[in-house]
Amino acid sequence: MSKTQISSNKRILSFQSLYEQVNSGEPWHGPSLQSILKKINQKTLGKKSLSSGKSIASMLLHILAWREFVLAKVNQEAIDIILNSNDDWPAFYTEPQDIIEELHKSYSNLQSALQPKTDNWLETRVPNKEYTYEVMLYGLMNHDIHHFAQILIIDKEVSEG
Repeated sequence: MSKTQISSNKRILSFQSLYEQVNSGEPWHGPSLQSILKKINQKTLGKKSLSSGKSIASMLLHILAWREFVLAKVNQEAIDIILNSNDDWPAFYTEPQDIIEELHKSYSNLQSALQPKTDNWLETRVPNKEYTYEVMLYGLMNHDIHHFAQILIIDKEVSEG
């Protein structure tokens, strides 16, 4: 990669590095998604929390839905999610391991889709939205972290209950 290419995507590379930490590294805020998933008892994935009414599986599917939304937007695909709809909170399906594999794929697919992008692209508005790609990407990362914390709370609740 030439010096010009590096300087034209420095912010993209920074985002990718932070998102990698959040997913599989050692982020400053606590455990990564991968470390959380390793600790969770697979048998409790579908158990609903009494306090939130959500299961770990439903949280993971929700994270996946928004990752797929962002990936589609990065790839210039027409997609939208209505808050609190079935698209926002998909129903639990087949095997919990399938959800985890889909999360891995969504992470890899997003990182790959960002490879050719430039920092100038980050500043452009997402079509039919009032925010830029940069705001959307960092919003996704914050969204993931928020729900990782909820997953830890649900796991503690359903494991003890």
